[in-house]
Amino acid sequence: MERTRSGSRFLSSLLLCAAFAASTATAFAGDRGGGAQKDGPFVTRIGSELYLQGRPFRFAGSNNYYPIYKSPFMLTALLDKASASNFAVMRVWSTVIIGNQDGSNSVDGPKEGVYTHYWNGTAPAFNDGPNGLERLDFVVAEAGKRNLKLILPLVNNWNEFGGMNQYVRWRGGQY
Repeated sequence: MERTRSGSRFLSSLLLCAAFAASTATAFAGDRGGGAQKDGPFVTRIGSELYLQGRPFRFAGSNNYYPIYKSPFMLTALLDKASASNFAVMRVWSTVIIGNQDGSNSVDGPKEGVYTHYWNGTAPAFNDGPNGLERLDFVVAEAGKRNLKLILPLVNNWNEFGGMNQYVRWRGGQY
């Protein structure tokens, strides 16, 4: 099933996503006023120190772009290895942004048939099916089973995965 948004609904959705991203960043970075959440699931900051559930949080992790579009076998093997290596955090791409739903007018195009965000001809739309956001749901669920925290970029500045340049193209601009 795919959902579409147009006009002011798109702007509202975009603002909601921006607010969510800002709140997530704030939750990860912590309360700049100095108080940290003592027992919540988010990493917080007091001064220059990170905390998780009231205890200092230091971590080893990785930056990985492919979990959203590779096979479940490859993803679970990757997460198992990260967990066995005592990684606590992974930065994982959360979107594959294409041009039109058929892949035309794309800065980069689908990754192995997977895409999460596209232009439906009149407005941005989201692919929440098995070759779309269901993949991200699986990544998050599997990371959670291994107690791995995730940093999920919502967009990037690289042509790979569409990035900001795809948004510019949707609006008729050039990058």
